[in-house]
Amino acid sequence: RRALQDALLNSDGSKSALEQQMALRAAAEKEERIELVRRQALRRLQHRGLSQGWTTWLDKYLEETRRKRMMQSAASRLTRPQLTACVSYWRRHWQATLQARADKSHAQLLKEAEERCVGLEDALEQVRAGFKASDEQRRALQDALLNSDGSKSALEQQMALRAAAEKEERIELVRRQALRRLQHRGLSQGWTTWLDKYLEETRRKRMMQSAASRLTRPQLTACVSYWRRHWQATLQARADKSHAQLLKEAEERCVGLEDALEQVRAGFKASDEQRRALQDA
Repeated sequence: RRALQDALLNSDGSKSALEQQMALRAAAEKEERIELVRRQALRRLQHRGLSQGWTTWLDKYLEETRRKRMMQSAASRLTRPQLTACVSYWRRHWQATLQARADKSHAQLLKEAEERCVGLEDALEQVRAGFKASDEQRRALQDALLNSDGSKSALEQQMALRAAAEKEERIELVRRQALRRLQHRGLSQGWTTWLDKYLEETRRKRMMQSAASRLTRPQLTACVSYWRRHWQATLQARADKSHAQLLKEAEERCVGLEDALEQVRAGFKASDEQRRALQDA
């Protein structure tokens, strides 16, 4: 094809014919693109109702499925309270086990952290020594260059050229970034607008679902709200207290338990003595 085009261009009077053929081909391709865009737009308009109907059905189906799952969960809690209590007890026991493991491994973690800190300090000292040696070598080379004949001006020129080149690179980078932001400004604005609408619609759906659940199941909602407030207050109290305070409280609790145990033992001892006295009598 290229050889034929070159031959036509070199021949007399073939240049105008080739230009006409290229213009006709470009016009035909343009018409094909326009026709393709028109068919795509027509197809979208024809299937717009179908797309809207599918979206509406899907939203209703997902909402109905969610409601069924919630009803099944509530029914299982009412019909199988023992199983629910067992699962709750297992979860509390599992959380307590994890907390105990975390408390036990605290000393080990501190030991490992101290060992890691010692290793990092040694590595940091080695790096500092290496930097110090390289800095001394660099200074020695600079002094040798400055002391040599005519090297000072050449070094200054090289540093000036390097600084100018770095400045040009920074300016070019800022220009490309600004141009990219201007090119994608419409896309960014469209995305931000869609995201704001989506978040607002999601928030409204959650508010409506929360209001519906409060109206249909007020006792369950009140229980969940009380549990959530209590859980948040407990977490906040734990976060406010330091590790030392927690240890102190644990020691005080242990002392209180030991005192209570001594009192119980003393009561058992007294009751045992009374029982023996009655037997002797």
